[in-house]
Amino acid sequence: MINNLMMGHNFLMREFQYTPKVAWNVEAAGHSATAGRIFSQLGYQAQFFSKADENMKQFIKDPKVQGHNFLLRTQSKDSGQDYSILTSVFKDKTCYPPGMNTDENPKKDAGEIFQPEKDAVDYNAPDQSVMFLNYV
Repeated sequence: MINNLMMGHNFLMREFQYTPKVAWNVEAAGHSATAGRIFSQLGYQAQFFSKADENMKQFIKDPKVQGHNFLLRTQSKDSGQDYSILTSVFKDKTCYPPGMNTDENPKKDAGEIFQPEKDAVDYNAPDQSVMFLNYV
């Protein structure tokens, strides 16, 4: 995981002079406090994921939590440092907004496949990006 993050960070910095501050855990089979701590240590300010376990689902139903957004507090036992990170659990079972699909073989009525290639006939990155931002 760390190696993939480092490769991604290096690519984004080299190509776009950009360092991400938000993690989007696409279709992860759950999450872990360790992932939140790692994202926090790498400088991420927030993380999004889906497929929360039953304990998490009960936690986010608490009115004091204010919905699906909360501060995940993780602490390193070795250093005692707090590695909190703003966390949001997607409202739906998956982390794809309605009308958006990333699968090359989308299910019926699942929406368009995200097409970022500007030369493609079905280029739709700007519209799909706006749809995603409005969803989040």
